[in-house]
Amino acid sequence: MNQNKKIDKSAKALFSVFKENNVGQLGSEVLTILSKISSESQKFKQFLSTKRIELKMKKEILSNIFSDVLNQNQLDLIFCLLDNIDFNHLESIDRKYQKLIQDSNGMIDVTAITANQLTDSELSDLKLNIKSKINS
Repeated sequence: MNQNKKIDKSAKALFSVFKENNVGQLGSEVLTILSKISSESQKFKQFLSTKRIELKMKKEILSNIFSDVLNQNQLDLIFCLLDNIDFNHLESIDRKYQKLIQDSNGMIDVTAITANQLTDSELSDLKLNIKSKINS
């Protein structure tokens, strides 16, 4: 299976499972945390990706690292991810997952470039204008 299909399949599976179990927000947070850390630390990414360290040992190490920062539900979710996704593609899976969340909520990214910073009122008007154009 090529990389893009693997990434899409993983992101869609996570989206479906998280939605069915009502942990969409929690799943999003955990994916983003792991994605940011692994993108900033090559050693952490290698640790998550390697097959040389048993899953049980990885779980113990991650539990020790994150026990003061994450709650047990978040840790359990990380352990589940360890069992089921390829961490070599974590950043791409996270991006695709975040896109699926936005799509399911009817959200789109819009970038507006202006000569001057918009006031709150102007920004609100712009949002309403864009929303009316998209929904028509």
